[in-house]
Amino acid sequence: MASDGYLTNSSLGSKNLTFKYEQPIGSKTLLTLFSSNNSNFYYQSDGSKGITEAQAAIYGKNFGLSSDPSKALYYGYGRVEKSTAFDYIRLQSDLGAGWGVDNTSYYVWYGNNTLSADSAVPGDGLGSVINTQGGSKGSATQMPGYVKINQYAIYGDVVKITKQTDAGLFRTGLWYETTDTFRSRYDYNLFGMTPNYKEKNVAGIGSNILYDQGSSWKNYQPFAEFEWAATDNLKVTPGIKLMKWQQSIDAAVLDKAARQAAHIDNEFNATLPFLTLNYKIDKSSSVYAQYAQGMLVPDISYYYSPSYQKTDIVPQTSSNYQVGYVHKSSNITFDADIYYIDFANKLTQDVTSVDPVYYNGGGVIYKGIEGQVAFAVGNGFSLYTNASLNSAKTKATGLRIANAPETTAALALLYNDSGLSSSLVYKYVGNQFADASELLTINPYSTLDYSVGYTFKSPGLGVKSMKVTLGVYNLLNHTDVISASMTSKNGPSAADLYTWQPERSFMATVKLDF
Repeated sequence: MASDGYLTNSSLGSKNLTFKYEQPIGSKTLLTLFSSNNSNFYYQSDGSKGITEAQAAIYGKNFGLSSDPSKALYYGYGRVEKSTAFDYIRLQSDLGAGWGVDNTSYYVWYGNNTLSADSAVPGDGLGSVINTQGGSKGSATQMPGYVKINQYAIYGDVVKITKQTDAGLFRTGLWYETTDTFRSRYDYNLFGMTPNYKEKNVAGIGSNILYDQGSSWKNYQPFAEFEWAATDNLKVTPGIKLMKWQQSIDAAVLDKAARQAAHIDNEFNATLPFLTLNYKIDKSSSVYAQYAQGMLVPDISYYYSPSYQKTDIVPQTSSNYQVGYVHKSSNITFDADIYYIDFANKLTQDVTSVDPVYYNGGGVIYKGIEGQVAFAVGNGFSLYTNASLNSAKTKATGLRIANAPETTAALALLYNDSGLSSSLVYKYVGNQFADASELLTINPYSTLDYSVGYTFKSPGLGVKSMKVTLGVYNLLNHTDVISASMTSKNGPSAADLYTWQPERSFMATVKLDF
């Protein structure tokens, strides 16, 4: 796949190879092998969060990168290369007498190599670099930048054992996962790729290193649940999951603020119960209720501080409640639910501290109602709609958190008959704020997309079918703000950064099945 992109000089490309093989072993065992590998590149400023309204008036709302090598936002100084892999081996077996086993061993790889200039400001040009450790800046005719690496390898295994009994279905198992990660950022003069020694000079640490850090985790989650058939129409499923998370950081240079070596070990444990009730009203309708507790462990960024030893935090936790109704008949499907989430131990930075130290304080209440309907009108036509009304407010202030729309909605007219298919889809995202103080508003925005396709059966040359599709996206050509970043804690300013909707675009697709 290749694209010039909507933003200027922001092309991208992607390659994928996927393989899957299934092999029965006897009559009751199935072995599955799967592998998917991706290679991607794109051109983008690593530090950009958008442009100001004034810059948009000069360069256009679609400004991304420049074609001028003397500018920091020249596309040749903003290339990102990524590679990913996902592989697994799965063995499923019916052991007889109601027993079954399902085991999946998997491997995940992610690699990111980013080249970027220091500045993300349109119009910025050449700059100064420091050529020697502890030296002074030279002439302002160079191009300061950096190379950033982020990569991780994950190994894991999930085993599930089931037992069917007269009373219901029992499930138990274990999820185990371990990983090794590495991330670094080294400063360079992009003219010649020589080191730029611009960071704070600390004995024993190269001052062209912003961070050089390894980390790892081990995750153990045994679980058990019993799907009890209380009556012919009522199923009750209680369960429990134990979570043990071991986290380690081993850094030659922890962070820009913490220019020191660091070794940090943490362990977090939790007991997480859950309960589901499902009642079948009739052949087409049912109601359900769910309760679950959750835990979100702190990521390693909360320890990026010269005083990281003072950081004493516990995982963020949640209590989750949901009730809903589901209906499915020959021509209509409908479901709706109400949810309530109590999110506690929210991590907050201590602004009174000289160093960025975090602590647990406060929380957020998420609640709302959501639903969707699909209706088969007939003669190939169907209608679909969904909507949600949401609230996400901080307990301490009662203010909405950032980037949480209060409403969302979609409406679609679909057609599929005799090889011809089409869709007209309208999507709406409601009012939200770019910050947690409700100072910078992101107004509602919407998009209307249309696509039409036709499938040709057995067109020849060994092709079983060929589908040709034409899509028109953002049919009404809206260019509203879809994200924003406030640069001052005091309120909106002319320096705030924005991203706008891409203009109307077109895509033609041909898919061949052999």
